[in-house]
Amino acid sequence: MIVILFLNIKLIYVMAPDIKIKSSTTTKGALFTTIGWIIVSEFYSLYTTYFVRYDVFYGSLSSILILLIWVYFLSYIFSLGLIINASGDVEVIKIPKDKEVIQVEEPNKTTLILRDTNNNEDSEIEKNEE
Repeated sequence: MIVILFLNIKLIYVMAPDIKIKSSTTTKGALFTTIGWIIVSEFYSLYTTYFVRYDVFYGSLSSILILLIWVYFLSYIFSLGLIINASGDVEVIKIPKDKEVIQVEEPNKTTLILRDTNNNEDSEIEKNEE
């Protein structure tokens, strides 16, 4: 059951965005989301069973309220998993102080031009997005 949940979340993280994403970059976020969903579901189940009585105030609508709050918690964990996936895609380039960066965007290609401020020489760094 847990493996199926993990694979489904990973599939959503790979297929849902409008850009191509490698499956290996979504593993951390999918693992976090799977573990988070299990933990939040257990704690929320214990909370609604032993500590709070929604049915006293809301009556028969209490089950809908419990479901909506549970879905809210799960969507928050899902969003945190997306953030974990996005943070892994960042590339850090150290730029010397005597150079400035010019970014040129083209379809499926990003070019960074490093311009030397002392003698105006350019060097390119290309990143192909596939």
